[in-house]
Amino acid sequence: MNGTHTNGHTNGHINGHTNGHTNGHTNGHTNGHTNGHTNGHTNGYTNGHTNGHTNGHTNGHTNGHTNGYTNGHANGDATKYKNPSLQVTEDHRIKLVDSPIEEPGRGEVILQVKCTGICGSDMHLWKSGRIGSLEVKGDCILGHEAAGVVVKCGEDVTTLKPGDRVGIEPQEPCEQCFLCMEGRYNLCDNVKFSGIWPDNGTIQRFKRHPAKWLYKIP
Repeated sequence: MNGTHTNGHTNGHINGHTNGHTNGHTNGHTNGHTNGHTNGHTNGYTNGHTNGHTNGHTNGHTNGHTNGYTNGHANGDATKYKNPSLQVTEDHRIKLVDSPIEEPGRGEVILQVKCTGICGSDMHLWKSGRIGSLEVKGDCILGHEAAGVVVKCGEDVTTLKPGDRVGIEPQEPCEQCFLCMEGRYNLCDNVKFSGIWPDNGTIQRFKRHPAKWLYKIP
């Protein structure tokens, strides 16, 4: 009896403990792992997918729509023109106009403008119609901070050739007044300045400009 009881108790305890532990551990682990994995995976997937889809869709749609519309709209208009230009008017409007492509005169070149900046003065000319005493009294192409490539040279141009990349000096001084003779041509009272009426500026595809006031860049 003692042996039987001992063995039975021992075996029962061992088996019970083993089975209980095994089953409990297995079931607990299995259920916990399954549920945890399932819930975690489901929640993670749902949240991740929803957030990712929402953000991706929103950002993609917004950026794509904005950029696509802006670029497509502007480029769509410009492609109709041989020489698209941005002009300011006397009544404070701006407009996109197909300007004539001029021929270079003696000492001049025709440039293809590759880049041009928007200066604060351009904004003043548009919004206020003036900068100090300089007024917009008719249609004028804006822009004066630019660089481009020479496409055609006029007579007596020896320092440049087609294909040269150049920076554009927007001032064209008289070279005859005492200020010009002293080297202070930027103060010349008779200067012609690109983008200041009546002298057309650089926000156009092709521009005629004196070769003397262009500087080669690498």
